[in-house]
Amino acid sequence: MQRNVSYLSDPDGQLDIYSSTPLAKSRQGSEQAVFLSCAHCQTLIAATCPFPTGLKGAINSTLITGQEQLKPAVDVSPKQLNSEEKLRRWRAVWLGVTIN
Repeated sequence: MQRNVSYLSDPDGQLDIYSSTPLAKSRQGSEQAVFLSCAHCQTLIAATCPFPTGLKGAINSTLITGQEQLKPAVDVSPKQLNSEEKLRRWRAVWLGVTIN
């Protein structure tokens, strides 16, 4: 399923995801990233990827209030990157993630 989503990440940031029900998980493209969605409304919450140092990811920025305070988006074309380049980029720019 293709979605028009913009992601927010900060390599020095931390994303803690709390959900009272299990999240839906899916994969796309190279199937390296796991996309987390609300199992009820299918809203995409974040893209994640496990690394030896821990789970990293990026949040769907459309879920954030006060978007006018965010820096302008940077266009990235993950389809232009090979599998190793994707992992290298995600490791460098994504947030640390915990899911509770």
